[in-house]
Amino acid sequence: MSRDADCIVVGAGPAGCSAAFCLARAGVNVLLLERADGFPRNKVCGDGLTPASVRELEALGIVGPSSGTANWVQGGVLFSPSGTSVDMVGSRACVMRRSQLDAALFRKVVDAGVRVQLATSVRAVTMDGGAAVVTTARDPLRCELVVLATGSRSSLPILHKIQRPPPADAVARRAYFSKVRWRPDRLLFCYARELLPAYGWLFPLGNGVANIGVGSFLGESSASNLAPAFQHFQSWLKREGILDEACEPADEGTDLLRTGMRGNALVAERLLAVGDAAAAIDPLSGEGVSQALRSGRLAAETATRALKSGELSAQGLGEYRRAMHATYGRRARQARWARRLLRSSRLIDVLVGAARERPDVANLVYEMLLGEKDPLPTMGRAALAMVTTGAWRRPFSRHET
Repeated sequence: MSRDADCIVVGAGPAGCSAAFCLARAGVNVLLLERADGFPRNKVCGDGLTPASVRELEALGIVGPSSGTANWVQGGVLFSPSGTSVDMVGSRACVMRRSQLDAALFRKVVDAGVRVQLATSVRAVTMDGGAAVVTTARDPLRCELVVLATGSRSSLPILHKIQRPPPADAVARRAYFSKVRWRPDRLLFCYARELLPAYGWLFPLGNGVANIGVGSFLGESSASNLAPAFQHFQSWLKREGILDEACEPADEGTDLLRTGMRGNALVAERLLAVGDAAAAIDPLSGEGVSQALRSGRLAAETATRALKSGELSAQGLGEYRRAMHATYGRRARQARWARRLLRSSRLIDVLVGAARERPDVANLVYEMLLGEKDPLPTMGRAALAMVTTGAWRRPFSRHET
């Protein structure tokens, strides 16, 4: 029976676009399905593009965030529970609205000649007669291989036993604010006492606009109590003079996240999961764009070889799983360990205190938060600095200079 494509990619976010672009570039007949009826589309995201995200975008040749829609940053400011803060300088990153990033990626994929079906929701994927059958509201589609780029909330990875429950272990809430008084070249990370165990962020988009949100890990809080945490963070920002008293959030939204590839097999017969559907989000920072882009690229490399060899079983696709664990496994394990440590307000206080006295420690902490440095060696260096500077013995005050 004829095939509609060699490979069908379900979902046109960063992971799906990355996979579709790389497949098309390798000469694979690929069809990209997207449930939205057009771009730009709304997506709950922190909008931060880490150095790894920038590298992936440039390596793919899809988009470089050097356009006018991206705001470049050169560091961040970390606020501790006691109110002290440290200015951290490090690798360049940028902030770009997710709706604009997704639209740019989608345009590049279309320009590469990838066939696209918009307004197409996938109901099921089944195996029949040596092919994968993708069931939609329209006619069923047949192909050799399917890439699932369906996000954290999709049931398809669970139905195909790629993802084991629980389906999510983190939650984030964000909104956009105008007339924000904050340095456009600095990210803001906040571990204010009233937010813990949640944390807050402010990522500047330029021209006084910022993506502001809070995140936490399930088991420490739940989606229902992030709304109060978000209100606490807004109150904190107003007390700091960063937000006006009358400032109101726009486009507020919440999303559930899967992190660290926990409970995710990544592959099944004729199936590969990428991005959020692969639970590839960083367990410490909650960042997922770089992992989405890279997992899409790695999946495309495996898919291209598998289509040539005909090895489309879960075992035959295992190269992708091994590549993902080699790339992210160590970071994921260390990040889960580090986030347990960062539940301690006292530890965060002394970490910030050591970073204030040691610029090299401040740089390491910033790079760790952006995913450029592994948490364990970073925390080890910071612990040594805490001892040598005496930071672990001192109380801290927000009035400290």
